[in-house]
Amino acid sequence: MQSKDTYELIGVISGIVAIIATYFNNGYKKNEKMAEDYFELLLVPYVCDYKNNNTLNAVKYIKKNYTQKCYFIPKYIFYLVKYNKKVELHKILMVDYIWSYPTGNNIMSNILDKMYRIVSFIQSFACIFGGLFIVFKVLIIIETLISGTVNDFTLPDLLLGFILIILFFTLIKHSFQSIEDNYSLSKKQIEKNVKKKLKKYDKDYNKYYV
Repeated sequence: MQSKDTYELIGVISGIVAIIATYFNNGYKKNEKMAEDYFELLLVPYVCDYKNNNTLNAVKYIKKNYTQKCYFIPKYIFYLVKYNKKVELHKILMVDYIWSYPTGNNIMSNILDKMYRIVSFIQSFACIFGGLFIVFKVLIIIETLISGTVNDFTLPDLLLGFILIILFFTLIKHSFQSIEDNYSLSKKQIEKNVKKKLKKYDKDYNKYYV
């Protein structure tokens, strides 16, 4: 591969990575803002009202004060409202309040979570960068072979390219599976979130003062 081709490839891939990184960062900031609004505009008022009236019906409370237009509220909340799961809804609201409250541990946990996502992002694109680099090289080699020009093509180059691409998709899949998406519209993910949060309540709620 000519040096010029190499530099052009690096430039193109770097530009693509920069665009996607910007999109990723903007999406993450929007998600953070929604989580902050959820805490400040729903969780805090609910907990305060519940402390004044511990017979408060969580389902009626949500119906009275919020609508689907409040997109900062995770869908699992309205899912529980729809099926009138007032006990489960109360538990999840309390769990979300505890884990959203700006304690030192929660702040550190959020920082580590963000760092993990960034590292996963970098790993994924390092793999695709390497994979595309090798694939591009192979295409150049094929072109030169067709034209009758001798090139330094080797089978390991091709294998390395495919290995890097496979590794990329594996990392992407792992990253998505490890992310707890509270704003998912998937019914399967919503039910998974509900189940996980109810387990947290049963396990940890009595450890905290709310």
